[in-house]
Amino acid sequence: MICARIFLVPLVEALLGASTDVTPIKAVLTQDLEANGERQHYMRATVVTHSDGRTYVTPAHSQDSSLVSTLAQSNCLIVRTPGAPPLKAGQETEILALDF
Repeated sequence: MICARIFLVPLVEALLGASTDVTPIKAVLTQDLEANGERQHYMRATVVTHSDGRTYVTPAHSQDSSLVSTLAQSNCLIVRTPGAPPLKAGQETEILALDF
């Protein structure tokens, strides 16, 4: 599912002549994140926009790839670049919407 969002959706949109904008957007973290390893990581998460107009993102409690229920409850992916440092709640991070 995540690979489809990252690779397949932009390909199909390009083949259809539609917009292929997959630019991540910024959101404020509601929880701390540990440093990332040496590979790009897409963390399942939930994003909401509050009445103040700011976008907030909460990572799912478990990032185990076998948990389809976690993916079903998520509406975005937090993008963690290789070697990304730890982030604290209140800092901004990049996300991709899961709105196929």
